[in-house]
Amino acid sequence: MKVVKWGVHGTGTCIGPGILLFYAKTRKIVCLQNNPPSSTTSTMLRRTPLTPISGNKTPRKELDLLTKGKIAGQAELEATPTQISRSLNVPRSTVNGVLKRLQTTPSGTTKPRSGRPLAITPRAARILIRQVRLEPKITWWQLKKNTGLDLDSRTLKRTLEAHGISH
Repeated sequence: MKVVKWGVHGTGTCIGPGILLFYAKTRKIVCLQNNPPSSTTSTMLRRTPLTPISGNKTPRKELDLLTKGKIAGQAELEATPTQISRSLNVPRSTVNGVLKRLQTTPSGTTKPRSGRPLAITPRAARILIRQVRLEPKITWWQLKKNTGLDLDSRTLKRTLEAHGISH
């Protein structure tokens, strides 16, 4: 073992041939060696140029039915969630979530999501339809004024088209 002193910042060690580097920002001394690092040595990968700096993970996608079926099949063969996770390369939390969901919904399908709330209430849609049936040649501006609805003309148009009225 070779102990190397480097200025007033401290000491570092290198086992075998290597280069000792001092990082001023982190105030750490690191030994770079020619031999591959052991499992106990942590190495940090360098970011390739022009790639995003953020280390945030991308959001996960919903599993397809085939993968859910594989998880269910392995669970029936009494494999642990960790074993299933490793064999399918899926996070263990995802495996646990699928197994928990299979107990409540045997088909394995996900429940429909709520989606965006409607901009117009059913009552306002009825008012709109009544006004258009009374005055078929009414303009969008007059329709908004007469009904008292503060909605975009595209919303009004979509609502009328959903009820079979093309205006």
